[in-house]
Amino acid sequence: MNITKEALEYAKYIFRGDSSGHDYDHTLRVFNLTKKIAIEEKADLKTALLIAALHDTDDHKLFSTSKTLSHAKNFLLKTSLSEIEINNILSDISNISYSKGDNNKLSLEGRVVCDADRLDAIGAIGIARCFAYGGSKKRSMKTSLEHFNEKLFKIKELMFTNYGKILASEKHEFLKLFYETYVNEAEGL
Repeated sequence: MNITKEALEYAKYIFRGDSSGHDYDHTLRVFNLTKKIAIEEKADLKTALLIAALHDTDDHKLFSTSKTLSHAKNFLLKTSLSEIEINNILSDISNISYSKGDNNKLSLEGRVVCDADRLDAIGAIGIARCFAYGGSKKRSMKTSLEHFNEKLFKIKELMFTNYGKILASEKHEFLKLFYETYVNEAEGL
C-alpha cells in the first residue's frame, strides 16, 4: 500500500463514527478534488494528497489535538519522509483552516488542498454538511442558514487556484439558488 492510501486508511480510523460533516467521507472528497486540482495546477501530487488525507485529523472543531497536530504528526513520523517534508506538510495542515489558519503561509500544495476543502463546503454537499454540522451541535436550521452569509457565500472569492475558481463558480450559483429558495419557502412563498 502506498503512503497516500495508508494516510486515507488512517483518516478513516480517526473519523470512525463521526457524523458532523467533517468525517471520512469529507476527507475522501477533498482527497479526490485535490488530485484533480493538483494535476491541473502542476502541484506535487504525493505531497498534496498527504495533506488532503490528513488535513482534518486534528481539526479544532473535533479534536483537542489541533495545537499539536499529534494525529497527523504520529502518522507522518512512521513514514520514510524527511523531517523537512514532515514539517512542511504539518505547516500546511495547520494553515488550511478557514478560521484558524494563516492561508498566506500555504505552499502550492497546501493551497490546492485548501481549495479542495473549501469546494466541499459549497454546492450540494456543502449545504448538506452545513446542516449536518449544525444538527450535531444542536443548532436550529435557521442558525445553520446564517452560516451561508457568515462564510459560505465568501468562499468563491477566496479560492487560490485557477481550476478551483472555475469549480467554485458553479457551486456558488447552486448555493445562492438553494438559499433563495429556502428563504422563500420559509416565508411561505
